[in-house]
Order: sequence, then structure tokens, then C-alpha cells
Amino acid sequence: MVDRQSRFAVAFARSARSRFRRPAEGKKPSSFTSGSSGEPKGVVLSHRNIIGNVSQFSVMLDAGPDDMIFASLPFFHSFGATVTLWYPLIHGVPIVTYPNPLESAKIAALVKRHRVTVMLATPTFLRGHLRKTEPLQLRSLGSSSRVRRKLPLDLASSFRNASACAFSRAMD
Repeated sequence: MVDRQSRFAVAFARSARSRFRRPAEGKKPSSFTSGSSGEPKGVVLSHRNIIGNVSQFSVMLDAGPDDMIFASLPFFHSFGATVTLWYPLIHGVPIVTYPNPLESAKIAALVKRHRVTVMLATPTFLRGHLRKTEPLQLRSLGSSSRVRRKLPLDLASSFRNASACAFSRAMD
């Protein structure tokens, strides 16, 4: 599985390089950092940078058309844009979107209704989801959920019991 993912990531990066050799004219997308090194700040990203981020993330998540990603992370933030906007668009993975990651009860209902298999979230959001979900609402998540920050063991255990999820850490 890793070999296939690695080969795909390399092929994707080569393809992206050939498509984006010349700098794109006009406006470039901007994004916001989390401020982990100080204050949050806006950054201008090149198209090549976005494709590179998606390619790197593709090695970590092998989602396909049979999966369903829940997208509630803000698209204006670099992580949210990479993993819940660009990755699904480029790889053809269906998404369910909801604009507020803090509305856990509504999110849990959407996860259940649409049989979401992948949820990418922060520990803060996961704690809220655990507090406001009914048993079995998150069962469709399977083993694909990812977190962005260090996940406390007690939270991982509680969420695993509620959803049958195994966690891995995504890049920052």
C-alpha cells in the first residue's frame, strides 16, 4: 500500500511540475496560517505550492471515490483548504460540507446521514463532537479520521469507542 502511494505521489508531483512550469499570471490564492510560530498571518500561495501540498497529503490519505470526506475546516486556512477542498477536488473524492466545525450535533447527523468515512479535525472539534453525539452517529467513520494537532490518548480512546476510528496524525 505504501509503495503504491509513494509511486502515485511521485507521478502526481511530476505531472504537476509539467503543468505548472511557467508561473501563473494574475492573482494567486491566499491562505492563513494557524499562528503556531506566533501570530496568524496571511500568505500568498502559488499554484505549484498548492499542488505540492496536496501531493504530500496524498501519501498520508488513500481516499477514493468510495469514500466520503466531511469538510468543515475553514477553506481560508491552509490546512482546511489543502485537505478538505483541494485534495477532494483533485482526487475525485466526494465531500459533505458544513460551514461551522463547532456545531457538533449537526455534524454528527450529517456524518450519519451521508455515511462519511473520513473526518479531518482538531482535538478541540473532536471533543465537541463526542459531547454532542448520540451513540452510533459516527460509526461510518471507520478507520480513516485524521487529526492535525497532537491527540491526547484519552480523547483518541473515547473517539475510537464512539466511532470505531483509528487515528493518525496529519502534517501541520
